[in-house]
Amino acid sequence: MKRSLLYCSLLTLCLAIVAMKPVFAQQEANLHSKSSNNIFEVLALSEDGLGTVIVHQPEVIRRQVARPSQKRTLLEDGEFTATIVQGFRIQVFNGNLPSSKQEAYHRAQIVNKNFPDITCYVSYKAPFWRLLVGDFRTHEEAQTALQEMKRLLPQVAGELYIVRDKIRALY
Repeated sequence: MKRSLLYCSLLTLCLAIVAMKPVFAQQEANLHSKSSNNIFEVLALSEDGLGTVIVHQPEVIRRQVARPSQKRTLLEDGEFTATIVQGFRIQVFNGNLPSSKQEAYHRAQIVNKNFPDITCYVSYKAPFWRLLVGDFRTHEEAQTALQEMKRLLPQVAGELYIVRDKIRALY
């Protein structure tokens, strides 16, 4: 008796789940048809039995929400506009000795003298002073510059290597 009651309950539960499947599928179809609009248009839609949402925001926010997302930051640098993107740089120096600051700037002068078109970035992130050079979009570009630097700066060739970093890409 208990077994038949258990089987009957399970069968009823399964039938209820199967019967509700078309309802959920219909709701998903409605959501997908709305996804072509931006969030403000979807929220502004009124449907019977549902509440109404009114969103107040400046037009600039509406325009920014409608844009595709980008992880870019624009910089104004004189007449050039640079965008911050993921790329590669060459690490020339990394040290935490008391003389590391002077060494980083000294090596930056050497690099600037031999490669005037490559930008040097000296940074301090406690307790390390670092000298990174270049703004290379691809690893291949960085590799080409690395080989040239090793050829012209043999005294530091063993310390040069490519690192992934945020770079300034000029457009």
